[in-house]
Amino acid sequence: MAKISGFVFILIGVLFSFMSFYLNGLQGTKSLTVFIYIGFAFIAYGVAKVVINFILRKDKRKSADRRLPEEDGSVPSAPNLDNLPNDGNRKKDLYGYIGYCRKCGTPMRGINIYCHRCGLKQPKSN
Repeated sequence: MAKISGFVFILIGVLFSFMSFYLNGLQGTKSLTVFIYIGFAFIAYGVAKVVINFILRKDKRKSADRRLPEEDGSVPSAPNLDNLPNDGNRKKDLYGYIGYCRKCGTPMRGINIYCHRCGLKQPKSN
């Protein structure tokens, strides 16, 4: 289901309130006062939604500013695979893993084309 923006609620509330206020003035009665308050409720809900989305988006930006593992030196080093037996039909591997991602250091299997953590396309291994 599509999310409705807070600005849409604000716009509907403003139109609802002003139209009800205008029609109340033309009729000279207070019969549409409830609709004016309903319009104000739409405006309040829209403003709250915009403010909450702004705060949540700020948190997402902060989490996106984190450094990549290779930038802070926390990428794990690859284990030494030279000491493992090689039967000729399969490559040297450690529990099915034959390498690490070039970008984030995640252990990768030989059949993986893309890293499942960062999405970087890996070079073909022979």
